[in-house]
Amino acid sequence: MRIFLDPGHGGRDPGACHKQLKEKDLTLAIALRIRDQLTQHKDIMIKLSRHVDETCSLSDRVLLAERFKADFYLSIHINAGGGTGFESYRYLNTSKKTGDYHQFIHQTICQSLDVTDRGMKKGDFYVLRKTSMPAVLTESLFIDHPLDYVALFKSSMVEKIVAAHVKAIISVKNTLLKPNSIVCGSFKNIILANKRQAELSQHGFDVDIIKANVNGAPFYRVIVYDDGVTPNVEARLNALGYNSFKTS
Repeated sequence: MRIFLDPGHGGRDPGACHKQLKEKDLTLAIALRIRDQLTQHKDIMIKLSRHVDETCSLSDRVLLAERFKADFYLSIHINAGGGTGFESYRYLNTSKKTGDYHQFIHQTICQSLDVTDRGMKKGDFYVLRKTSMPAVLTESLFIDHPLDYVALFKSSMVEKIVAAHVKAIISVKNTLLKPNSIVCGSFKNIILANKRQAELSQHGFDVDIIKANVNGAPFYRVIVYDDGVTPNVEARLNALGYNSFKTS
């Protein structure tokens, strides 16, 4: 999977600023840490729009992503305007694939950060409009909100934002890009989902939990990955007494 990370702003464009913090510095720090963590995954290739504090035009960012032949474009931002929490965007008119990517990215990050969910939104942003691959723009916290400002000043919060984005990207890779994913349980209670995950892990399955919304209500799906090498994954699940079905 080819991931294009775009830390917003840079160089002559500082982005949102408040007191001692500049958006361009935060987005770059976050993107570099995401890159460092994702390089541990051999099946993921990473390219950044910028590695230092430099000016990079919106058209250049898109061109870099297209030349890289990215599978997914992630634009990283910090919000401003007096609100608080997390929100994310995709373009006004997109494919179902982009919508699926957006849902996984948004839900995973919001759940990981445990902040106000300001919603999945659509916007006419250049990098979302001009890219040919699925593209999502994230806005993590508000630089000008008193509590968010204090949080963003702490390296622990920056690391939390990094970890949330990494988890979201891995979730997309494993569930949306990996064929033959198998749903082995859907629960309203995360405790029950965790129990099922532990049981399946003990049997040697590659398992994850994905949060999904069904008619506005949260459900936790237990996903078993069929790598195409391990024989009869679905048959093994059925033999153990688990009801399951493939997602593709």
